[in-house]
Amino acid sequence: MSKQTLIDTLAREFQGETFTHFGVMTWASGDELATWQEAFRELVEAGALVPVEDRPLGTVYKMAEKLVITSSAYNAAPSDYRSVWNTERFDLPNWNQVRDQYMGKRTLMDRSGLHIEGFSLVILDD
Repeated sequence: MSKQTLIDTLAREFQGETFTHFGVMTWASGDELATWQEAFRELVEAGALVPVEDRPLGTVYKMAEKLVITSSAYNAAPSDYRSVWNTERFDLPNWNQVRDQYMGKRTLMDRSGLHIEGFSLVILDD
């Protein structure tokens, strides 16, 4: 649950703000710190946290416009709101070029629309 706590903290405390790794880690409890550090790295690699400036004491980040959840939170969503993309879209002229970006990706519908893994959805393993 520690990764979800980091995600919740980022959304609550840092949405729309810039921040450093150290600034975020000050919110972690001692037993969560290692998990938060790993999750922070995963979020950077997934593009959910975007570097905006390098400073002498570390990189400054901002949150990307992506929905970030853990796999247990994804699996807890009602099955009517989550799925795996398996619909061929031959009606799209460039479907053959973009097919791999969609097929087999997890999707989640919320009040803001459809999120597709790799685009606007990041799912971290617990």
